[in-house]
Amino acid sequence: MNSFGTSEEGRGAVSMYIRFYNHHRLRLFLHKSP
Repeated sequence: MNSFGTSEEGRGAVSMYIRFYNHHRLRLFLHKSP
């Protein structure tokens, strides 16, 4: 049942999510800064 994170598909999804999260966090930070 531990197929998430072990397969390449799981790792790809995780890396994509992290990239997406970092990108939007940076945008929010730049938007908040004066």
